[in-house]
Formats: sequence, C-alpha cells, structure tokens
Amino acid sequence: MTTLFTVILIMYLILMIVIGFFGAKKSKSTEDYLLAGRKLPVWMMAFSVVAGFFGSEVAMGASGVAYSMGWLGGAGIPFGWTVCLLIMGWFFTEKMRKMRVFTISDFFERKYGKNVGILTAAVIVIAMLFWLAALFLGLAKTFTVFLGWNYTISIAVGMGIVLLYTVAGGLWSGVITDIIQFIILSVATLVLAFVSMRVSGGWDKIAQVVPKANLRFIPSDFRMIIFLLWGFLTPVFSGVVSPDGNSRLMAGISPKASRQAALLSAPLYLILGVLCMVIGFAGAVIYPNIVDAELIYPQLALDYLPPVMSAVIMIGLVSVVMSSADSAILASATLMSKNIYQPLTKANSENKSFLFIVRVCVVICGLFALIISFLSAQIPNAMLLLNMITAGIWFTLIPLIWFGFFWKKANKTAALWSLGFCCIFLLIYDVIALTVNPIIYNASELHLNEIPGEIICTPIGIIMFYFIARATYKKDPPVDIVFAE
Repeated sequence: MTTLFTVILIMYLILMIVIGFFGAKKSKSTEDYLLAGRKLPVWMMAFSVVAGFFGSEVAMGASGVAYSMGWLGGAGIPFGWTVCLLIMGWFFTEKMRKMRVFTISDFFERKYGKNVGILTAAVIVIAMLFWLAALFLGLAKTFTVFLGWNYTISIAVGMGIVLLYTVAGGLWSGVITDIIQFIILSVATLVLAFVSMRVSGGWDKIAQVVPKANLRFIPSDFRMIIFLLWGFLTPVFSGVVSPDGNSRLMAGISPKASRQAALLSAPLYLILGVLCMVIGFAGAVIYPNIVDAELIYPQLALDYLPPVMSAVIMIGLVSVVMSSADSAILASATLMSKNIYQPLTKANSENKSFLFIVRVCVVICGLFALIISFLSAQIPNAMLLLNMITAGIWFTLIPLIWFGFFWKKANKTAALWSLGFCCIFLLIYDVIALTVNPIIYNASELHLNEIPGEIICTPIGIIMFYFIARATYKKDPPVDIVFAE
C-alpha cells in the first residue's frame, strides 16, 4: 500500500510542478506574478481562498478538537474563520480592491506613512513564517502517517515542491493548484464524513457515546470561556489582516467580484469545517482510546477505505497543506519585496528586475520557515504553538486596521504607539509565560500560559490608540483613504 501511495503522490507533485511552469508563462509583470494580473473571477478567488485557509490544522485539527472538546472546540475553526470571511466581504475587501493595493501593508503605508508600512510588513512576515513552519510540520505528519517517511525528509520534500512551483508561477500557479486542491479536499472530506457516520452507527450512537458536555454550545468553566474568547475572536478580528487571503481577494477582476468571492468562500469553508468536526465526533465512537485525536482523519481512511480512496484522502491532506503553504510563502514574499525592500531602496516595481527580487524573497521566506520547522519539530504540540504565535502577532494589528478603516481621526502617532506597545507587551509576556509561568488564580491553579497575552494587550492597545489619536490628530493630521476605482 505504501508503494501505491508513493506513486500517486509523485504523480500529483509532478502535476503541481507542471502547473507552476505553466503559471510562469502567464507571469510577465510584477502584478501578473503577485496578483494574477487582477483578472480572477469570483469562483476562482473563492475556491482559492478556501483552499488557502483550509490547511491541515483544519482538516485534522477540527476533527481532533471535535473528538476532545466537542462543538465548542470549533470556536475558531471553523466558526470564527467563517465569520471572519463574512466580515472581510461586508466591510473590507471591496474597499481595499478599490484602492488597488497589493498587500494589507500597502493600506497601512497609505494611511499611516512609510515607517508604519515597513514596520507592519515586518511584523506580518514574522507571523507568516511561524505559520508556514506549522504547515510544513503538518505536511511532514501526513507523509509520516501514510508513507512512513522520516520527519526531516518529509519537511524538506514538502517545502521543496511548494517552493518550486511558487517561485516559477506566482499567484497564477497558486490559484490553479488551489482549485485542484479544493476539489480533491471536498471529495475526500465528503467521502470520509459519509464513511465515518456509517461505521460509527450514525448520530444516535454518537450522542450516546460522546460526553454530553461536548455536544453543548455553552461553556461550563472559566478555562473554556477563555478558550472560546481566544478561539473565536482571533480569526474574527485579526483574520482580516491575513495577507494570504487578502492577496487572493485583491486579484479580482473588479471590486465587486472580490467582495462576492469573500462572501461565497464563507459558507464553503463552514461546510467543510463542520464535516471535519462530524468526522471527529464519529471518531469518538470508532477510536475511543486514540492517542493523537488529530490522526482520526487519516486513520479512518487507512482502516475503512480501499487503497485508491485512501490515496485520495492522503492527496487531499497533502493538497490543503500545500495550498496554504504556497499562499503563505507568496504573501510573505510580497510583503518583503513590496513593503520592505521597495520603500528602503526606492526600486521600481514595474521593472523586470524587481520580479527577480520577488522570486528571491519567495526562496528566502521558504528557507527561514524551513529552519523554524526543523528547530520546533521536537517540541510538544509544535503546530499549535506556532499557530498561537502567529495569531498573537496578528492581534497587534487590530487597532490599526479597524480604526484605519472606520475612524477619520486615526493617525500615524497612534498607530506607532499602539503597535509598539502590543509587540513589546507580547514579547515580555510570552517570555515570562514560557519560563516562569506563575499561577495567577489559586482557586483553579490557572497558570499564566493558559491565558493568551493578546487577550490582555489588544484591549489596552485599542484604548491607547483611541486616546493618543484624539490627543494628537491636530498636530499629526490623519490621511484620508483614496480609492483608485
């Protein structure tokens, strides 16, 4: 069976590389490479966004949290991210597309000035590298389960393939592969959900076996309330700065098409996410003593599907990770080249030489993420930890994006103070939580590392932004948003 998996995987990876070089033929300019020439229709953007957002932490993670925590475990995935996509469609995407920005930091630069644009780009790139490292670890776990490959080799092979087709074709390659990966993922998840319900005996049997608390939508203790707040609010408020999703939506053929794509992607994401949770609930009946609940998704495929269908499931898991990874690499490289390198060197993004710089940045981002993934591979719950770091960094940008779009007095001074405070606070907080980790609530022995630092610093950052902007908007006049379309 391992031979069959290997052959099918190699065929799939070769297809991805071929598509990458096809995309290279369509990428004649920086705009072609980074935003597919802004020619994408609604359906292509929606499929690409869902495939990019739906990484292994969703397919395997959602089933895992459903197994261990029930419906409340899906506060962030899929429910929080679904709301995030709706918010992007209702409030942000169309306006950003009208501005003809390449990245979210383009907006920050136009609203708050060059220094804020560079600083936010650096912050987002760092966050994306941690997330990218988590994706490589997810890819390695998939290879290890299905193929028995060495963990280190799996990380290197996965990164190498993603890097190759992304360097070659940019967003064109990414979107085409995303569509293929979305179709494979959808088929795989639908089949596995059906099989898991049949094998488990249906929902009536699940309701008898699964703890009643896991079937409720109301939290029962303080720890769960904290988890819900963090899990739900993280994507809802900080997900709008996600550079990979924004890059897909900025590639729309029109502002209206970009808005429609964001709204269409929300129900597609929700359906797939809920199906993965159903698989997790069924897993509680089928595998009551499984050690790693995140392996329910692939384990069901291995145990209850014919070899060919198991291979399809494997390709589905590989494809979602690769889709998220190519999105993350390209988004990071775009920020590094357009929002850091270009302002500092005053390079002309229209020159063909700049396209070479972008490709170099793709390689640099991939290599840095590879190093992080190697260093964190032996850390317990490394994927969760890396995703938490990414989410925490994104939280620092919440005041800048929300005030920037919806408050006319938002200015550079407030942005710098708020961002600086949140970044420094998170750094100090995380160091203390990881080293000393004191008990902060004796009644239940609640430790500092059980409360995400962003839950504390973000409200302070919002209050700080508001009062500093009110105090300084006359000396530091706010800049109005200008639409190009």
